[in-house]
Amino acid sequence: MSGRSCAGYRPSTGAPLSEKVATAAADLVIGFAIGSLVNQETGVRGFALSANESFLQPYVSGLTEQRDTEATLRGLLAACPAAAVISPPRPA
Repeated sequence: MSGRSCAGYRPSTGAPLSEKVATAAADLVIGFAIGSLVNQETGVRGFALSANESFLQPYVSGLTEQRDTEATLRGLLAACPAAAVISPPRPA
């Protein structure tokens, strides 16, 4: 990956991100999205086992987190399509 700039995406500093930084940011956002999916699954499982609606709270908060992270990722990728490069899998 080159050091080209993703001029359309500017963090709070106002400086454009390099492709490498934008890709790292996309990886981080995807990690948050995965965490929100785990929260949703936990809530659904708790509710299914107990029929107690209070166990749905992780699902509700996870759904909100998922929508927020998807919006962040869409904005990042729209401004810097090079950030869509899929990183190789990390060893477990």
